[in-house]
Amino acid sequence: MLPDLEYLEQKFHEERSIVFVGCHSAKFINEKGSEKVRDAVLKYEIKHPVINDDKMITWRNYERRSWPSLVLLSPRSQIPILILTGEGHRQILDLFISVAYDFYYDSLNH
Repeated sequence: MLPDLEYLEQKFHEERSIVFVGCHSAKFINEKGSEKVRDAVLKYEIKHPVINDDKMITWRNYERRSWPSLVLLSPRSQIPILILTGEGHRQILDLFISVAYDFYYDSLNH
């Protein structure tokens, strides 16, 4: 999933200033520490900010059930406009982000 996110982050940040934020909700106890999250961010050269959801608050708020999960939020609220689980969604995300950007850009500027 990281190569897909890197591609999308680079494309949409440069073209449209869209921000990507990672949220680490640990599957196992030994993955919960902030040091572990920081080490993984450095190891995999992740460019976007990553929050450590060590108490699974964000995970529960968005009713996630499987890893990885992708949640896209509208620019006006924290209501999800798309939720995907699993890997291999680069094309869907690319198209959806493009369409959503055009929709929200037009609605915010008119």
